[in-house]
Amino acid sequence: MDIKDVITNRRSIRKYLEEDVPYEDIIETIRYGILAPNAGNIPHYYFIIIKDPEKIEKISELSGQEFIKNANTLIIVISDDKKMEAIYGDRGKIYAIQDTAAIIENILLVATDKNIGTCWIGNFDEDKLKELLEIPKDKNIHAIISMGYPNEKPNQPQNPNLYDIIFFEKWGNKTYKPQFY
Repeated sequence: MDIKDVITNRRSIRKYLEEDVPYEDIIETIRYGILAPNAGNIPHYYFIIIKDPEKIEKISELSGQEFIKNANTLIIVISDDKKMEAIYGDRGKIYAIQDTAAIIENILLVATDKNIGTCWIGNFDEDKLKELLEIPKDKNIHAIISMGYPNEKPNQPQNPNLYDIIFFEKWGNKTYKPQFY
């Protein structure tokens, strides 16, 4: 698919077929995910791939997201934010969030290109999820990505009018003045 088609066709999928997503495809999405830009090119991120149905059900409970039970794969996105803070101070925490968000978006887009449905989940009980997956307390869980072959085709969400959200040169300026040379 063309990149613009992939972006246009990506949806949050919450209904999945029973067909299993192969590990090779999951790992490939992560491989392209980590090609996203990140602060200082410092690897501070980790991923746990979950396929165990009992763990998936427990994670569904810990997130309050019933639909997760239908996914046959979850990817837990983790970061060592302290590593980034040691280098960049307070901004390090923000960089860790930005970096993992860029990685997650790449994963979602590569999955879409492979006709694999995904949903980015940010609501979960982090402490209990760390305990369940034996994640060290000093690491941060940034997201859960549910994954499977789609059993639905949601409509494209309504996006804001670009004119309402774009300004030129300063806040509130709606006037575009082209520069001619």
